Parts: sequence; structure tokens; C-alpha cells
Amino acid sequence: MHGDAVSVELITNAGHLIGRTLAGIVNFFNPSLIVIGGGVAQVGDLLLATVRESVYRRSLPLATRHLQVQRSTLEGLGGVIGAAVMVTDELFAPQRLRHWLDAGTPVGRPSPVGPT
Repeated sequence: MHGDAVSVELITNAGHLIGRTLAGIVNFFNPSLIVIGGGVAQVGDLLLATVRESVYRRSLPLATRHLQVQRSTLEGLGGVIGAAVMVTDELFAPQRLRHWLDAGTPVGRPSPVGPT
């Protein structure tokens, strides 16, 4: 990017579009933190600043009073960590644990296999 006018314009436009979308979410859910992640977050400070500006301009003042918009510190690992958390949540869900305790294993007791 480094000053390329076309790149700066594309990043700025993307930041405004992302910010406009996030503003609707902010107005509805009133989060205290928005984390921008993935490859797009690594573009640089211009994108993050544009997203912030757009979110704060389009959101209700009460919704943005304590709102923070930050870049993810997970870099490229966010998706992998998110998938691992989803699997862990599913494996250790209360109904699944009950099954584990009753069956002795996560998938149940193995069926007896006799000689064929």
C-alpha cells in the first residue's frame, strides 16, 4: 500500500462498508468490544481507523460510549481457535457428558465383534 492512491481508496471504502454494517450491529446489540480479525485486519491502521470512524458516526451515542474497536491479536489463528472452541463446547455439553458417563466413552461402548 504505502501511499498508493488506489490502494488507499479501496481500503477506505472497505472500512466504510465494514463500519456501516457494524454500526447496525452496535445499535442493536450494544456490545462493548468489536474485534476485527482475519487477513483484512492485517492491512494496517487505515482500515481500523476508517471502521472506527464509520461505526462511531453511524451509531447511537449511548451505544458507543464504552465501545472499543480493536484489531485481533490472534493474527491468522482466530479461525482455528474458534473451531477448537466450538468442538470443545460440543464435546463437553451437559447432555453429551451425561452420555459419556452412561456409556463410558464419547461414542458409546464398542459393539462386540465376534469371529466371522
